[in-house]
Amino acid sequence: MTTEAAASHNRLQLFPVAFFSSVMGLAGLAMALQQGEAILGLPRGGGLVATVASLIVFALLAIMYVLKLMHFPEAVVQEWRHPVKMSFGATITGQLAVAGRRHPRTLADAVVRVVARRRGTASADDALRAERLDLQAGL
Repeated sequence: MTTEAAASHNRLQLFPVAFFSSVMGLAGLAMALQQGEAILGLPRGGGLVATVASLIVFALLAIMYVLKLMHFPEAVVQEWRHPVKMSFGATITGQLAVAGRRHPRTLADAVVRVVARRRGTASADDALRAERLDLQAGL
């Protein structure tokens, strides 16, 4: 193994889960820009650009972290067992909450479909229709 290859492996081994928190910041900026476009009359497009940027950054970080998991699983386990570093693991799921804020119907539909399939409901679409009726009724 060359020195360059060893250095790249070391960098990958040290790739922190904390980088995912930057995506939450970008997504929050995107939401703020979109609200600014709607409420303050800011020029259109900034929110979309920030949204796309946050999705690209998330995809790149996810690829890097999966590579870390494949090549250095012990480093990932150590990171998730560390009392401070493990807190940043929650930022990955926190991004689902930010995505749900941006696209609430899409995320709610996905959750209902998953729950319906796990419960063995006859049809996920039937469960989804029932959930939508409950939401409309204010339940």
